[in-house]
Amino acid sequence: MGTYLVTQSDRSGGRSTPDGVQAAVDGGIDVVQLREKHASARDRYEVGRELRAVTADAGVPLVVNDRVDIAAAIDADGVHLGDDDVPVSVAREQLGEGAIVGRSVSTVAGARAAEEAGADYLGVGAVFATDTKETNPEQSEIGT
Repeated sequence: MGTYLVTQSDRSGGRSTPDGVQAAVDGGIDVVQLREKHASARDRYEVGRELRAVTADAGVPLVVNDRVDIAAAIDADGVHLGDDDVPVSVAREQLGEGAIVGRSVSTVAGARAAEEAGADYLGVGAVFATDTKETNPEQSEIGT
């Protein structure tokens, strides 16, 4: 997948998410994940619609973090799932066989399970401490 941008407006130095994504697309980003963990579903949907226009014009895949419903509503290319989200099989059923389905994992066992479930790619972490979301202590700062 090359270079993968994860959006988070409160970490973008005052730049709007659409402006940041446009700059990343102009710079050659390969994939964009609409994350916006602290935004409401409505706000994620609205921002997602803007991002879909930018990414579609550039031929850059757009995936939505956690929310299969928002991915479907904005015609995203896929979804990125965590431990508390629907299973990979449900996301595929909702979005179609051609959808990109990624899965966050923190253990080798989790990686194997995600692969067996049909995930297209894995996000591994939290490699370092993070304050962007709550993580289980045994799944935090797992290192490289």
